[in-house]
Amino acid sequence: MRFNKTWIILLLLTFTAACAGLERRKQEKADAEQAIQVAQSDVQAARQAGAATYAQSDLSSAENSLKSAKEQLQKKQFREARTYAESASITAGEAKSAAEETKRQERSAQEKAKEPQKTGDTKPKTPSKKKKTGAK
Repeated sequence: MRFNKTWIILLLLTFTAACAGLERRKQEKADAEQAIQVAQSDVQAARQAGAATYAQSDLSSAENSLKSAKEQLQKKQFREARTYAESASITAGEAKSAAEETKRQERSAQEKAKEPQKTGDTKPKTPSKKKKTGAK
């Protein structure tokens, strides 16, 4: 009877460990999927901010990382997928910031160009005083 109890305990421990491993994998998959969704949103926000024009390199890097994240997810490499997705989010954020800053600088330059040109004479002109002539 003692032999059977040992085997039963061993089987229960193995089953418990296997279930814990499955739960961990499910959580890793869910985390990777969520990170990919966030990255997709971040890349889209960067595009809308004009990163395709003003931060092409960063946007391209973010898109490549997102693509790699999706590929890793398909291969069930959930940790790697999450890492690529997080990298895509960070790079997309940098692309968005760079695009917004460049557009802000361009607007500022345009506003300065519209301002009237100032000359070296900064004193306001006052009307000249005419001497009164005439009889008293």
